[in-house]
Amino acid sequence: MNKYLLLFSILFLPLFSQADVLKNHTGAYMNFWDADRLDDGTGFGVSLDYRLLGIVFVEGNAGYVDFDDGWVVPMETSLNLKLPLPLTPYIGVGGGYYVADHKTVDNGWGTHMKLGGMLQLFSLGVFAEARYMDLDENALDGYNYLLGVTFKF
Repeated sequence: MNKYLLLFSILFLPLFSQADVLKNHTGAYMNFWDADRLDDGTGFGVSLDYRLLGIVFVEGNAGYVDFDDGWVVPMETSLNLKLPLPLTPYIGVGGGYYVADHKTVDNGWGTHMKLGGMLQLFSLGVFAEARYMDLDENALDGYNYLLGVTFKF
């Protein structure tokens, strides 16, 4: 019984609190992609973070990453858990479709795991995130780092 009470508290207590970190966010970010078999890529993107229930969020991202021999457009979604703290840690898993114009990379599906943190100040915030990417196109497997700003609504 105590396990269920604890689970209920973790999932539903934020619904009744005024914690600003548990509001919906939109943002923009810089992207640094350390692909296993390609030179490093850099780019940018936009994100939308929507609270589903308690500390559970769904996030959508779209971006552009430039590599030496071409580019990749990641279109991703993920399910994240965020803790309602001033410096908000979060973890998540997700996947997406990756459109590529590159001589050694084709379009394909992929998954990722992420770990990040967000610092919210009034309506604005900053975040940093690290991901491990596992794509059908193995040349793009590797670590991906995001650094960005958010706006809550």
